[in-house]
Amino acid sequence: MTFNTEGGTVSSRSLSVSEGEWESHQNRTPPKMTYFADHRYSSKYVSLVGQEGEQVHDTVVQSGTWALHGDTLIIDEPNLSIAITKFILKLDGDRLELSNTMDMDMDGAVDDTYWMLQRRRK
Repeated sequence: MTFNTEGGTVSSRSLSVSEGEWESHQNRTPPKMTYFADHRYSSKYVSLVGQEGEQVHDTVVQSGTWALHGDTLIIDEPNLSIAITKFILKLDGDRLELSNTMDMDMDGAVDDTYWMLQRRRK
């Protein structure tokens, strides 16, 4: 992820989390995402640190629907503050690359870059 003009300033910041680094960088396990044939979607992870900074082991499940329009994957998770997210996707065998430009730092500018690689689990 790259946060351009972070917080409305001229500075930028990048965040990269590689496989095997989720727990130490994000204080949670990597999300396990499932796309069902009936267009339901589920994302599940375990949060390792609570809101007060205490150690926890809380399972978080987000769900919604997905739709595919050309090379765009649309995820609708109605319980999130931004319910609908559109990703440009590239599918190569068992690898799914998703990218988007969005306002991740909530500074009002849609200028932050998001990129994610997912692998199909068998």
